[in-house]
Amino acid sequence: MEMHSSEEYMKMEVECETKQSLCKGRPCSKQTGILVLLGTVGMIIFLVLISIIVQAKKLSDIETLMTDLSSSLDSLTSKHEENQQKLERQQNVSYIQVKKQMDTVRASVSSIMSKLKADSVRTSFMFRHPLERFLIEHSSEELESGCSDSAWVPFGNSCYLFSRDKMNWTEAKDYCEEKGAWLLKIEDDSEDEWQFVTDFANPTHYWIGLTDQNTGQWRWADGTNYTMNKEHWGPGQPDEWTEHSLGEEGEDCAEITYESLLNDLHCSSKIKFICEMKT
Repeated sequence: MEMHSSEEYMKMEVECETKQSLCKGRPCSKQTGILVLLGTVGMIIFLVLISIIVQAKKLSDIETLMTDLSSSLDSLTSKHEENQQKLERQQNVSYIQVKKQMDTVRASVSSIMSKLKADSVRTSFMFRHPLERFLIEHSSEELESGCSDSAWVPFGNSCYLFSRDKMNWTEAKDYCEEKGAWLLKIEDDSEDEWQFVTDFANPTHYWIGLTDQNTGQWRWADGTNYTMNKEHWGPGQPDEWTEHSLGEEGEDCAEITYESLLNDLHCSSKIKFICEMKT
């Protein structure tokens, strides 16, 4: 009975010690939980702060990038506007230059056309008026060289009158002699004189002082012999043509034609004539 009581007592002591041990461990376990909780909260706060810092850095980088992009865009816009203005200026300059060139070309064309028109009028005038042509082409000094009358044209040692009036051959011869001259006589060996007279006479017909009316032989009006030069005559001339209905006589007087060649013509025909006077 006593042994049974001792065992129960010891069992009770063990249970009591165990309970005391468990009671003593409770405060320690509570503190540990708090520390763990605080550590966890701190870690969360730290991670949140790190995340905020990282996001803030990213946001700052984005803002910097946006600023750079905005600056680049502004720069590109400014450059584009500058290039556009430059292009417009170049286009304006090019347009002005082209317009000036076109104006210059138009002025040149107008000047050329005016000159061509003036030359055409001048050529037409000189073609119709050989005396005026000669006066235009020669200086006043040449025209004053030994010829007392401005109507007379100087060449070599002679003065020449290319008449405006028309007469028959005899009337023309008499008119020249009244002026102290003679109906044109071209020296046989004077090609220069021949060229001068024929160029000046073109395109009109003129009597010259050459006839076969009295002797049947071609002579000059002053009676001197004429040496035939067929190169100066038209084809088939002189031909002594008689079918002219101007009388029984043939063509006994010589003219310079518009072709700058000699031709025999009926002496009663009225045409212009050339007088020659030695200076």
